[in-house]
Order: sequence, then C-alpha cells, then structure tokens
Amino acid sequence: SLSRVSYLSEFAADEAPYRSPQSALLDWLRSAHARTLEPSAQVAFHRVFDRVMKGLGEIQFRSHYSSDFTHSDWEKTELFKEATASIEKRLAVFDRYTSEAFGRWYKSSPELPPEILHVTCTGYIAPNAAEKRVSQLESSTRVTPLYHSGCFAAIPAVREASFRQHVVDICHTEMCSVHFRPGNCELDQMVIQGLFADGFIRYRSSTERPQDPSFRVLQYEQHILPGTSSLMTWQPGSHGFEMRLSREVPEWIGKSVSEFVARFDCERSKTYFAIHPGGPRIVDTVCEQLKLEGWQYAASKKVLREYGNMSSATLPFIWREMLPSLPEGAQVVSLAFGPGLTLSGLRVQKEGGA
Repeated sequence: SLSRVSYLSEFAADEAPYRSPQSALLDWLRSAHARTLEPSAQVAFHRVFDRVMKGLGEIQFRSHYSSDFTHSDWEKTELFKEATASIEKRLAVFDRYTSEAFGRWYKSSPELPPEILHVTCTGYIAPNAAEKRVSQLESSTRVTPLYHSGCFAAIPAVREASFRQHVVDICHTEMCSVHFRPGNCELDQMVIQGLFADGFIRYRSSTERPQDPSFRVLQYEQHILPGTSSLMTWQPGSHGFEMRLSREVPEWIGKSVSEFVARFDCERSKTYFAIHPGGPRIVDTVCEQLKLEGWQYAASKKVLREYGNMSSATLPFIWREMLPSLPEGAQVVSLAFGPGLTLSGLRVQKEGGA
C-alpha cells in the first residue's frame, strides 16, 4: 500500500493538432517505406506490411503534433527530408512541441502548482520544457523529471507524487512519432510504427480530497519477470531512440498477469480494469487470462481504438475516460507493462467531490 492518502483529479489532455484515420497513416507509412526501398524489394515489403498491419486493425485513429504525417511532400517535412534524421534533430522537434504544450497548460505564474513531475521516455532536453516554463514565469515551482520508464511510467509517477505533502501536477509529454524511421522494415519496427502515436496529458495529485470527483490511490505493485530483459528494449541511438519488441511479450505477460493481479486487495469480478494497450494482443491476452467481461475493460479498448499506444500517456488517457462515468466507490486496477519485462499496477477508488 502507498504511504499516505492521495487523490488524482483534473485530467487535462493537450489534444494533438493532427488526428488521422489509421488507414491514412498506414498509406503514409507505405509510401515512406517505399521511398527508401529498391524496386526489387517492394513487392515482398508490401506483402509483409499488409499482414503486420492487419493485426492492428482495432486502431481507428492516431494523433501527432507534427504535420509530417499528413502529407508525402518529403521536402516540406521536419524529419523526413533525408532518409534518417539525427537524434539531435529529433530531440529539437520534441523540445519545440513540448515547450508549446507547457505554454498552453500554464499561461501565468498563479496557474503553476508547487511541483511538476515531468514524465516522458521519448525526449530529453536540459533544461526541459517544464523547467523553461517555470523560468519564463519566474515561479518557485519545483520540477522533477521522471524519464525513460516506458509505457508503465504513470504508475511510479503516481507513487512518487504520493510522498509529497503539497499539490503536484504530473505532466506526460510523449512524442513517439519523432523516432519513426521509415526504411527499417524489420517486423517489430513495422508493428511499432503502426501502433505508437503522440499523447500529452497532465493531472493533479493532492493529499486533500478535491471538490470534483477523483481517484483515491490505494495500492501500488510492481514485478520484474526474471529472464525477460531482452524482450523489450528502448535505447538512445545516433538516429533516434530504438525500440526492440519481441513477439513473445504478450505470452509472457499472459503467463504472469493473474498471479500479479492476485496481489491486489479487490474482488476481481466487481473491479474495473485500466489496461495499457501495448497492442491489441496484449489487451486480449490479459482479459482472457483474468476472465474479464467487456464492461471491465471497455475504456482501454476505446483509448486504443481512438488514440493508439501513446506510451506513458496512455493510462492517464484511460483514467480520464473512466472517471466521469464510474459509480462512486468503484475500484479500478490499472496494469501497464514495459522494459524489464516490468508489470506495474495501481489500485484506485472513485470518490465523489468533497
């Protein structure tokens, strides 16, 4: 259990300006890959590409901050003029869009909380966007970066915030798209490019019960599966961050998730679940192993369908979706997975306003 009572509320997504149908994004990816391939390799590529993307058929939309993904005029793109952009260029694009988002979130000094936890695994700049905004507004707000935990990072961020005696804003800025590298046609890379998207969201952690509905944080759990460290990796490289994703990941999660969920003090059949949609197979495997009914995980499926995988921002998007509609007193177990392989979980309870 967590060290003290804390509440999560005021979920506010910064909606990315470019929201595209998955079909249009897959056409863009096909065109971007074909641009880099020899004619003799294109027939085999298209055959494999179609098979891989069929497995991502549940996703209907994904969002991006850069207009690069809305057209194929490569000379007018930020990242794809050359076949492979440098990591410096990619991080500069990340820094610009995240700085703009903090400007929208905090227009004046009184809007800043005592502390901001800045969560991301897709871009690191020092000073970061939160620190620059605090400096611009001449505020005494403390900024704590929480970087590179991957898709499960929202859960340790909530745990970290629970140790504070003051109000904390947790801000996620994930631009997975800045690391796309068309031309890399390995199977796991095609899955990654067809699955991940951008997502920025902030929410508030406080020890005082808010006036509006909130989630009361009850329990935190984490477990690293032995012998699985090579199945999912996320490493900085000279041309962007590089992810490796084994096809064995859903199987390993499926074998372990029931025992992991047994750690939570809840009645499984009456509990809602916020499952990080690392991909359709992961959600389906978890739900099958836990024998969940549709109402228990509907929000996870909806966020996957409408946004794709936004790395650490995805669970907060699911929490934002669930909070208004849940009955007071309902409990939610959140599950997320990342490099390690790490299983991370959080149990919360819906509370009405104070």
